[in-house]
Amino acid sequence: MIKGEFGGYLGLRKSQNTFYWGSTNFSSAYKLIQYFDNYHLMSSKYINYLKWRKVYCMIQEKGHLTFKGIEKIIKIKNSMNSKTVDFDWSHLEN
Repeated sequence: MIKGEFGGYLGLRKSQNTFYWGSTNFSSAYKLIQYFDNYHLMSSKYINYLKWRKVYCMIQEKGHLTFKGIEKIIKIKNSMNSKTVDFDWSHLEN
């Protein structure tokens, strides 16, 4: 059902007995953003989602085409999945 709704692909991590979703398609990512903007995650993963969403928006606005933009994306990437809350909420975009 997830693949049917969002596209992308599903995989199985046998070592952890878990499934994961992935995509390299911007339309699939957009569908996922629409879903999570309406149905928020209820864990620390929400902060990672907001960071991922920010990078998605930056790429859509061609922000990744400059050295400064790439540096910003790398900084966001390096701050993801950490236990600290170091997200700059003031720069959230719709």
